[in-house]
Amino acid sequence: MIKDLKYLMSYSIAVTAFIGILVGGPFVYLTFIYTFVFIPILESNTKEYLNEYSDDEKKSRNLDPFFDFLLYLNIPIVYGIFFVSLNTLLNTDSAYEIIGIILSASIVMATNGINVGHELGQAQYAEFKIKSAVLSNLNKLKNSNTFTVTTGHQLNLFGGPLYFIYKIVTVINLVK
Repeated sequence: MIKDLKYLMSYSIAVTAFIGILVGGPFVYLTFIYTFVFIPILESNTKEYLNEYSDDEKKSRNLDPFFDFLLYLNIPIVYGIFFVSLNTLLNTDSAYEIIGIILSASIVMATNGINVGHELGQAQYAEFKIKSAVLSNLNKLKNSNTFTVTTGHQLNLFGGPLYFIYKIVTVINLVK
């Protein structure tokens, strides 16, 4: 059971984002500090569990509805962060708060999105015999040094998808 606690870390990041965005001020950087300072310190000072799950444990975990609940809980979390961020961006004029909100929301969307992508990818291919290379690539999504590349319209350096929303919010604020 203690091995399963790592699944809750992405939810703790979402909690810090909600708190930081709702409180405002310098707290909008709480998620950034928590993710890139506190968690690495915590990981460097805790024992790593290297033992993998046995086949029986994997089968029982796949049937456990708790893990499905955790997986689909990401949907309201991501939408909640999105709408709280958007509402806060509409009502702030502070550049440092805007940057902090965009960073916080982007971190949550990235961590929870990768979590969901990995788990749903595993579930999608669970019933099929897949090549070991495909399974290996799916498992790489769990690694902290694995990155995904997403392309789209109006790419930018720091804002991610929220930069598009920020541009809309800026226009709305200018019109006021």
